[in-house]
Formats: sequence, C-alpha cells, structure tokens
Amino acid sequence: KMLDGGGVYTFSASVSVNVKNAVSDGPPAVAANEALLAWAAPTKNANGTPLVDLGGFKVLHSLSANACLSRAEVIDTGLATSATLQNLASGVHFFNVLAYDLAGNESRCAAEVSKTVP
Repeated sequence: KMLDGGGVYTFSASVSVNVKNAVSDGPPAVAANEALLAWAAPTKNANGTPLVDLGGFKVLHSLSANACLSRAEVIDTGLATSATLQNLASGVHFFNVLAYDLAGNESRCAAEVSKTVP
C-alpha cells in the first residue's frame, strides 16, 4: 500500500498486458472479432513489499483511447490472468488491466493495448 497525495492508502501493483492480434500470433487461435488478453499476476506492491492480498483483476474495454479513464466496459476476471472478449464490433478496441486487493483498492492501470477488428 502507498500513501497517495490525499493521505489515503492505495493499492499499487504493476500489471502489463498483451493482446493477440491474429491467428498468426500462435496458439490459441483467435478469431478476427475476438481479443485474447493475457497478463502476469504481480507478486510485489509498488513499494517492493510482498503482495499478499491480491483480490483479482479487472479488464477495461473501450472504443476510444484511454480505456482506464472511460471504463466503458469493466470485466472482473477474479484471479484469472487472461480473458477473451468475443463478438467485438468493427473498429479499434482499447484494453487495459488493473489489479485490486481484497479490500477493493485498485492498482494503476497497465499500459494500454489495442486491437483493430475489420
């Protein structure tokens, strides 16, 4: 936990996310209108202490950049470290992942990734 500028303890763990853009990215196969997101669970808090109260992850999805801010669609994956979003409409889709602890405090978002659906 870290003390933020407002004097509130916030959860902070680092998450990075990858998106498979096509079947050529290798198994498992991903349809053109699907996005397979995968990430590694953090093991430490931002301050270097062991992460012992990981509650899960949230996938943030939006049709505009900055999915972390817009939170147009939020999918709680629990402790799973991957998610497949299906039946995506044509266009550019933006994704982000954040972790949360057992108290519900959320980490900062991972670096945003995107996928263009034809």
